[in-house]
Amino acid sequence: MFFWLGTNGRTTPDWVNPSKCGLVIVNSSNGRQLPYGIVDHVLSRDVAPMNCHTPDKKDSWISIDTGVWFIPTAYTLRHAHGYSQSALRNWNFEASKDEKVWTVIQAHKDDSSLQAPGSTATWPLDPPSDEKGWRFFRVRMTGPNSSGTTHYLSISGLEMYGRITDVQVESFADRVVAEELALRRQRAVSRAMAQHLAPGMRVGRGPDWKWGNQNGDPEGQIAS
Repeated sequence: MFFWLGTNGRTTPDWVNPSKCGLVIVNSSNGRQLPYGIVDHVLSRDVAPMNCHTPDKKDSWISIDTGVWFIPTAYTLRHAHGYSQSALRNWNFEASKDEKVWTVIQAHKDDSSLQAPGSTATWPLDPPSDEKGWRFFRVRMTGPNSSGTTHYLSISGLEMYGRITDVQVESFADRVVAEELALRRQRAVSRAMAQHLAPGMRVGRGPDWKWGNQNGDPEGQIAS
């Protein structure tokens, strides 16, 4: 589906990431700010996998608002570049009609299909025969990754195969506009704050901080 969207229904030879041009919206349990990489890289088709991870938190997830109603019959994941021992092992592939109630399409437990960074695997799915489709999809961790202890959700490639049954126009378009306005506001605030910075000023973690308590708890206990 993401290949089809990124080639305008296979009418153009070059693929464009549909997340970068507002055709789909990728989000995560950490919001659209990831500590490693950017959320657009979840759908990357670059030859080399990107370094794209959520923080080390239990129940981490990455979701996609596809803007269409879709019945998946298979899906593919690619392990990201970065931590060699952060490959997925325990996770659910889930779908939702409203982004509130989620249906587990397939549960994975101790699944070692993904190994080295850049490795891929594809899983067939068996949706109910009377299903009309879902709009939202996500990968949610249910246990540690291949390290056995950490919960980095590491993905740098995701594709779904199946059938589009309908298109969601109005509410999806409103969401795209809201996301763009929020990004513009964030950039404006950052520019305004930068104008007032001076040597010796005390700084603290802001709302866009994305590295947990890496600089100490309480903050500032670790010298930079």
